[in-house]
Amino acid sequence: MKITKITRLAAMAAAVFALSACHSELDNQPDGKVNTAKQITFKVNFEDYNADEEVQGTRALAPDTLSKQVIDLDNNLLAEVSIQRDTTKTDRATTRALSNGTYTMLAYQGGVFKGEVKGHISGGTFAYADNNAIELQPGTYDFVLYSDLTRSGNTFIVDRSNMSNAQIGRTTGVVITSQLETQEVVFNLKHLGARMKIKLTGYMPYPAMAATLSSVNATSVPNQVVYDAVADSWTGYTHAALSENCTFPATGTWNVGLSGGSPGIFEDYHYTSLTNDYHYFLPTTDASKLKLTLNSGKLYHIDFASHHTPLVLSPDPAVVMKNNGSYTAHNAS
Repeated sequence: MKITKITRLAAMAAAVFALSACHSELDNQPDGKVNTAKQITFKVNFEDYNADEEVQGTRALAPDTLSKQVIDLDNNLLAEVSIQRDTTKTDRATTRALSNGTYTMLAYQGGVFKGEVKGHISGGTFAYADNNAIELQPGTYDFVLYSDLTRSGNTFIVDRSNMSNAQIGRTTGVVITSQLETQEVVFNLKHLGARMKIKLTGYMPYPAMAATLSSVNATSVPNQVVYDAVADSWTGYTHAALSENCTFPATGTWNVGLSGGSPGIFEDYHYTSLTNDYHYFLPTTDASKLKLTLNSGKLYHIDFASHHTPLVLSPDPAVVMKNNGSYTAHNAS
C-alpha cells in the first residue's frame, strides 16, 4: 500500500514538472519577449461584401434599394435607374483562393512599428511562412493583417486596379502578457474596395449586348489613395478617367401566359440581364460620376450600334461607395 502511494506521488510530481517545464519554455523568451508563434493564435474571419452595411434611404424605396431616378434616353425611351445593395454571397471557391494568397501581419505599439511576418491562411488561422514569428515585449499592441497591397512604411498605396483582391483587417488594444500559455487574437478581414454590377430590366427579352462603363469626365473617379494602417485613415486621393468594357447576356425568348388563367389578361413580364463581371472601385466613389453606353444590340427597335446614348447613373439620393460594399446599378426601361 505504501508503494502505491509513493508511485502516485511520483507520477503527480512528474506531471507537475512537465507542466512547469512547458510553461517555462513559453515564458523564457530572449530578453523576456513573447514569441507570437508559440503563445498567440491568430484567427481570421473573411467578411463577405455588405457584411456590416445597413441600407437606409431618405425616400420610400423598396428593400435594398438605395436610390432611384428616371432618365430620358431620347427616341421615346425612358430608363429608370436605381442603385441597390447587392446581396450575392462570395462562393467557397473564391474564399479558398483568397486564403491561399500571401498575407503580411504587422505589429504596432503606441503607433510605433514593432515587426512584421508573412504567411497564409490555413483552416481560418494565420500560418507563418518558414516558421517565422514576431517577438514582442509584454504590453498593448495593434495588429494589421493585409494582402495584395503595396506598403511604404506605415502607409499603403492603394490603387483601383487591385481592388478585386485587396483585403485588410485591424485588431487593436491587444494586451500581451508572458504569463499566458496561449492567447487568441481575431482578425475580421474586409475587402478594401467596393464592387458593382449593372442590371437591365425591361418588357421585352434582351439580346446579348456589349457596353462601356465609364466616368463622366477625366477627374471624377478616385484612382489611387494613401491608406494609413495605424490611424485607419484615407488621404491624398488622386482621380483619373475610367473606361471598362462590360457584357450583358441574352435573356431568352418571349414569355407567353395568362394572368390567373383569365382570357385576355396577359402576364406583365419583366426581363432582366445582369452583367457577367463586377467592376471594382475605391471607397468614396460617387455612383453619379459613372455612365453606361450600350454599344451593340437592339432594344425597342433602337440599334445601339449606331445610337450610342450614354446613360448617366444619377441616383437620388446620392450613393457614395464604401469599402467592403457591393452594389447593383439597376436600369429599367
